[in-house]
Amino acid sequence: MTNPLPSSRKDRFLADKKVLKVDDSTAGGAYRIAVDRDMIGAHVNELESRFEKELTRVGKGPVVLDLAAVRQIDSRGMTLCIGLFKEFRAKGCPFSIEAGPDLHRFFRVLKLTKVIDIREVHPYELPAGQGTS
Repeated sequence: MTNPLPSSRKDRFLADKKVLKVDDSTAGGAYRIAVDRDMIGAHVNELESRFEKELTRVGKGPVVLDLAAVRQIDSRGMTLCIGLFKEFRAKGCPFSIEAGPDLHRFFRVLKLTKVIDIREVHPYELPAGQGTS
């Protein structure tokens, strides 16, 4: 199924906005992928294509998927997170997720915290500029 093109000028601006921040120089040498918007609907398609590019750049070091700025996630977003976990595990990379309290609770209810290393982070624990407004 293809995505419809953004209908308004504002939508085109938002579609072009950078949604991923990649930082491979974090403490401990972890490759950090930060998602800056909710993982719902059409946003997931964009994230999937960007994640595919990132998969080729990651070596064997640990990978952290930073979802601290994500407030909503739907079934496609969850599927994407699980798919990333499987991809990185297959490459032999330790994989973990950092999520805000509400999203962490959602992962815990689904019992994904028993399978994936998912850590709860609070806004005061986030690096400068990564808090939700």
